[in-house]
Amino acid sequence: MSVEIRRVQRLGASSIVVTIPKEWARRMGIDVGSKVYLVDEGDSIRILPLEKDSGVPPEIPLPPIPGAAGSVVVCLYLSGLVEARLRPRGIPAREALMELKRWALTLLGLQVAEAEDGSLIVKVALDSDKLDVGHMLRGIAADARGILSILGRLLDGEPLDREELEVLEKDFQRNQHAIIRYLMSRQGGAPNLASSYYAALATGYLGFAVDILDDLLKMLPPEGPRMDSSEAAAIKSLLKGLEDVIDLQARILANPSFTRSGELLLAIRDLRQRIRESLSEARSPWAAVVLAKLHDVLRILNLATYVTLCRVFTEQVIRGKR
Repeated sequence: MSVEIRRVQRLGASSIVVTIPKEWARRMGIDVGSKVYLVDEGDSIRILPLEKDSGVPPEIPLPPIPGAAGSVVVCLYLSGLVEARLRPRGIPAREALMELKRWALTLLGLQVAEAEDGSLIVKVALDSDKLDVGHMLRGIAADARGILSILGRLLDGEPLDREELEVLEKDFQRNQHAIIRYLMSRQGGAPNLASSYYAALATGYLGFAVDILDDLLKMLPPEGPRMDSSEAAAIKSLLKGLEDVIDLQARILANPSFTRSGELLLAIRDLRQRIRESLSEARSPWAAVVLAKLHDVLRILNLATYVTLCRVFTEQVIRGKR
């Protein structure tokens, strides 16, 4: 082990740097443009070179826990998975394979196959840089409108169309997962990491809000909830307001704006007030259930909007440092 002293120097307006020994960099295969891990060990920092791609996908054991295959592949997908080998432990490979194939319907570009040794190969054939995030966010808003439309028709007494609902669910999840994968691939330095994190978190909140609507549809009677026509009409009016809020939320996620985020917060506040007033006057138990769930959706969208404001502030910091 050798020890030497190096001087810390300034780079740009706010960054500081220290060079690493040329001979050590050569031995480690580090050159200009290489990436390294900086490991914070409290009173010291350790530098670790990223391992070179051996061409062999990492092997990951799947524990004998229900849903483990799906949980693992979603985490790998969102973190930038290209290829991995999953080995089931204590669960039939066929069962894990079918679970992964179901998830492949909601993970854009995910391919699943069973190897001869019983392991499961998962690959992602997707170039995140070529994703049209604006288009996918518009798709998310359209899926949410579709779910609200189903709820409106259910209030009119039409039976629940479960096949249509399932198609909308899968399309929404596919768009949401692909957007988060794209955002997490755009990291580059602490401020950029924070901006990507806020964007992914806001997208996740939007997904949570739509999940609440989805759960609401599944808990209502398939033939429609019993309530009088005036209550149903009032709720349908609120659904139109919620549709407008979700549309604006998707546009802001695509193009963050301080002004439009403020407008959205006001719209959410007004709609929540209308729902609270309707809830206090609800005569039917089912009307109270629907209104309470719609209020929960708006609480989540409110959080998503505040997170987007944090993203706007962070991106202003990034621009200010350029």
